[in-house]
Amino acid sequence: MEFGDSPEVSEADTVMENRRAHFRVRFPPSRGPVFHADGLRVLVLDCSSLGMRVLLADEMPVLGLGDRVAGRLDFGEGQSIDVQGNVVRVASGSLAISFAEGHGVPLSFVLREEGLQIMRRTSQPGQGRTSFRFTYPRKVSPLVHAELWSAPVRNCSESGLYCLKPISGEAPSEGAMARGVVAFNEGRVLRVAGTVLRTSPSGFALHLHPDSGLPLPLILAEERFVRSKFIQPSQE
Repeated sequence: MEFGDSPEVSEADTVMENRRAHFRVRFPPSRGPVFHADGLRVLVLDCSSLGMRVLLADEMPVLGLGDRVAGRLDFGEGQSIDVQGNVVRVASGSLAISFAEGHGVPLSFVLREEGLQIMRRTSQPGQGRTSFRFTYPRKVSPLVHAELWSAPVRNCSESGLYCLKPISGEAPSEGAMARGVVAFNEGRVLRVAGTVLRTSPSGFALHLHPDSGLPLPLILAEERFVRSKFIQPSQE
């Protein structure tokens, strides 16, 4: 595990800047993974399968663009992985590292951490478990099949769905009751019942009854499916 070694800097060293659109999980300062290198413990601020950003510590050596960094990422609960890469950005208080090919964090680790962060946030005092809402790309939106209409889901939480304009039938009016089946991805199906809280030209919000909400594990499974669908393995 080591800091140091400065190879030649090329355009490839800025690859992280060109890939920030890839999925990244951000950590609260007190709960992030720890990066161990050369006997130092450095807090990780955010991480993707392509790179990470760490909190600069006073005891760290001075590093510049292109410098090589290698060490072990400790995610806690017995989960850790060796990584190495090069410094691509030095900002006030943080250091951005782009992982070398074959020496980064598997996407499965990133998605696992994201799920843990969501569960920690939504279980904090004063925050209902319904605070997490997932928005779908249109290509993979589930469908709600009710008696009089079928509509794609734009986003969902444990307590409600926002549906786009129906693809069949007429949109329900505000205050209307609705019962039906949601056909999620990968064959997941769930019966739901709720009340239309509001309508708009683009769609309507369906508040699910307490005994008919969406389980958080199902929402997280949907999110993992979408991430894996739109982040191909060759892009990790």
